[in-house]
Amino acid sequence: VVKDDMPSTAVRIQKILKGMEDYFKTYSYDWDRGAFYQGGYWVNNQFIPTKVYATDCQTWGIVVLGPQWIDQQFGAGASMQIWQNTKKHSGYFDRDGVLRGVGFTDGHRVLSVEWTCGAILCARILAREFESWNPQWAEEVSRDAITMREGVEEVKIKLADGSEAYLYANKRNFIPFGWWANAIPSLVSSGWAILIDYDFNPFVLGGGPSAKPVKAQI
Repeated sequence: VVKDDMPSTAVRIQKILKGMEDYFKTYSYDWDRGAFYQGGYWVNNQFIPTKVYATDCQTWGIVVLGPQWIDQQFGAGASMQIWQNTKKHSGYFDRDGVLRGVGFTDGHRVLSVEWTCGAILCARILAREFESWNPQWAEEVSRDAITMREGVEEVKIKLADGSEAYLYANKRNFIPFGWWANAIPSLVSSGWAILIDYDFNPFVLGGGPSAKPVKAQI
């Protein structure tokens, strides 16, 4: 966007992006668990990763970095392994074992609408990546995206004024990153549901190539 009018700024941006990619390549990936760390600390010239599992670091990590980049850095199929591990750590399943959403961290009793919508976006991106070279994986993650979108509807409610909203989570639960999830109507949950229904990727300028056009309401 700025390379023609502000070339020095463009150079600075590229330097920052390279630094971020170097961080992800060098420090962010837990090879033993096949997952991204939530973060870490720099102590005595050494990176000390945090050990608490964070669902959004997996799904948003795949969305932002892209499955192709991840597989190039961490081995073929690494992006799929991250997704499979996400379900094992924080998948929210119904009684028949069907994936209906994801929670914030380890456990299978909490459905976060915001983070589930991020997982839906992640699964759709994985499906598009896999469809040309691994149709079986593409079918699996596509099915995950569909069943999660259905699961989110279970926590949609009608408000007193007749409008509808999605709850922040299906139940009250402490999130180990410093706040509580509550089963109350949520702007961020409702906003994410709209983004997903328009296949709009908020991490990409313009929403990405799959975003559906929206007519302005005046």
